[in-house]
Amino acid sequence: MANPSPNKCFLCCSPAKKGIHFLAFFICTECEGKIVNSSCTDHSYNFYVEKIRQMWKEVLPATFLMFK
Repeated sequence: MANPSPNKCFLCCSPAKKGIHFLAFFICTECEGKIVNSSCTDHSYNFYVEKIRQMWKEVLPATFLMFK
């Protein structure tokens, strides 16, 4: 059986075979680890906050439409 094609990470845009699905998006294991181990004083913290905010902005309108 062939390996499934890699997913594209929403944060780093790299193809990856392992990671998590968060909301409707894929986050590779490497980016997940960076998020989990980041501190609000880290240089990359704001990048991750903005990308996660972008995920929510894309998902929330669809969620509201489901309940109308």
